[in-house]
Amino acid sequence: MQDERINELVEQYHKALPERMRAYLNQRCLPDEIVDKFKIGWTGSAISIPIYNKDGEYTFFKFRRDPFLDSAKPKYWFTEGANAELYGWENITNPKPFLVICEGEFDRLVLESKGIPAVTSTAGVGTFKDEWIACLKEISNIYICFDRDHPSVIAASGLIEKIPQAKYVSLSKLPQGKKDITDFFVAGNTIQDFNRLLREAKSLDEFHFCFNALSSNEINFLHPSQDFLGNTAYFTIPFTEYTNEAKNPFKQLYYVVSSERKLLKLEDKAEFYNKYGKIIKDLPFIKNPEPRWQADAIKQFLFNGYTPTPYRVHAAIEHIYYKYSEIKDQSWYLILPLWVIGTYLYHLFETYPYLAFEGLKNTGKSKTARITTRMSFNGIFSVNASEATLYRDIENLRPTFGIDEAEILKDPEKSKSIRAILNAGHFKGACVLRQEKTSKGEFYTRKYSVYSPKLIANTKGLEDTLESRTIKIIMLRAKTEKGLLLDTETSEDWNHIRHLCYTFSLCFFKEIREIYLKDPEVKIANNRFNDLWCPLLSIARFVFLNHDQDKFNQIKDFALEQIGLSQDDSLDDRTSAFLKALKDLTLSTDTASSSEQIKKAMQPYLEDEDFLGITAKWIGWKMRSFGLNKDKHRINKGYLYHLSKKDVDDVLTRYLEPDYLPQEKTTLTTQTTPTTLV
Repeated sequence: MQDERINELVEQYHKALPERMRAYLNQRCLPDEIVDKFKIGWTGSAISIPIYNKDGEYTFFKFRRDPFLDSAKPKYWFTEGANAELYGWENITNPKPFLVICEGEFDRLVLESKGIPAVTSTAGVGTFKDEWIACLKEISNIYICFDRDHPSVIAASGLIEKIPQAKYVSLSKLPQGKKDITDFFVAGNTIQDFNRLLREAKSLDEFHFCFNALSSNEINFLHPSQDFLGNTAYFTIPFTEYTNEAKNPFKQLYYVVSSERKLLKLEDKAEFYNKYGKIIKDLPFIKNPEPRWQADAIKQFLFNGYTPTPYRVHAAIEHIYYKYSEIKDQSWYLILPLWVIGTYLYHLFETYPYLAFEGLKNTGKSKTARITTRMSFNGIFSVNASEATLYRDIENLRPTFGIDEAEILKDPEKSKSIRAILNAGHFKGACVLRQEKTSKGEFYTRKYSVYSPKLIANTKGLEDTLESRTIKIIMLRAKTEKGLLLDTETSEDWNHIRHLCYTFSLCFFKEIREIYLKDPEVKIANNRFNDLWCPLLSIARFVFLNHDQDKFNQIKDFALEQIGLSQDDSLDDRTSAFLKALKDLTLSTDTASSSEQIKKAMQPYLEDEDFLGITAKWIGWKMRSFGLNKDKHRINKGYLYHLSKKDVDDVLTRYLEPDYLPQEKTTLTTQTTPTTLV
């Protein structure tokens, strides 16, 4: 188009601007003097904006369709053959003390009408040429004020990084549905209000903080293994895929399977966040992974709607234990499947019990531990686990960790670090701190989570603290052909068992979480005994709720029996005798007893060598430890203690087995609980 011709069209279009369009522009905060100065015109079907170059010569038009007509036509378009131009060159060639870079020609003209120098790219926020940026060096105060939508914010971020003296002006306080400078002034804001926005403009670092720093309710960290966020469960499965590339024909990828029956590809952490709003801190490093949930089985869940039957999942695992393991008490065959299923749910719970298989040699404890890890979530079975292996694998994989021949755990010195991890790792939030080195050789402290299901097979028992986190199963030598039966990678369809457990967790985790939090039937004990049994009873409650209530009651009664045995084990012989003596002394009423009388009452419950070691000082220490020394008087040999029957009975219900309690008393673990599900 020749210069003479475009100049003629500029005047022609401007003169043709009808009053209804002028009124529209006035309503959009473009007064007549701006409309006339910048030659806004009308083609007969569209508003015309003549665009001029650095030399002030008109070069092309930008058109805006008739705002009063519905049309499928684009909102804006250019003269054919036009290139991106900077609209507002005069504010750069004759610079003012500050400049606003805005989005769109009309926004620029609105600012001009307020006396604010502004420029814009005619090709949108995505195009701001480097040659234009080079011309901005002499302007010390530059403000970028783009629309409030996401693409514009991203464009502003890129531009502000290229212009060191630029600051970002936010329009975030505009009402919903309003997004640009024109909307700001049409809403009734004044030049003083806009100047306030300029004063509040953010530097590059402030901009990044405002738009990239997430508030706590926006942060959804998804652990790349097993996780439960809100009403959705997630499992990350590693796969090796064929890439058809000559140099690297195979590639390790991760897929996230959700309870919503969706498959999320986890290849790039930033892309994953942009797509799904979940932050992955670190991908697990698994060299040559063997997926524990096969692709065909995953397809059944994702595309065929596969949903397992809860009690059949339990029965399938129970069958495996009956086939391979000989355990004297049959109730363990009900408990062990619950524990296996729970490894796929354990991050729902605040604590998760360890399993300990104990027994002499050749009792099948290692085999039972081995098949348990084969079926459990991300099972790892090791005979020589190191401290670093434990905390790194637990952090990455949230696995079920099996430790065989764990006699080393009985040696306090050899196993100090491993025991510290095991002693803490039964509850959520437990972590160890380790010094790591950066690529530059600098050290920093890194936190590793150590919460995960663990099982231990050994012959010599466990140290007291670790044992208190553990459900202990005593193994006996097999008298049947089970002792000859070998378990191998192919002896059973372990993949199918794991498929049942994965789908059970994805389909039913919400129901189990509700039971765990609210159902009084699964809260049969206090403190650590509740920690041990509540997760397993929650799963049992769901599995047998509508199928076999008697079986749930059997499991609950067995749990109470095991709790009783553990309580008895937790008291040494002298302490147990001390409590039984107090029970005898207060059998019918309150009494006053001396240290010597208490010692004499202990004699029937102790061997001679233990009895002879009892002193008045030891009895005083025990009275203090149980809070029974409030009313005492010194006498010739020790103290005279006033024993309140009420206080003594309270202590007995907390520490002694039912057989040793007054007939009308029961332990807290045997109280009758409501039968209704909250």
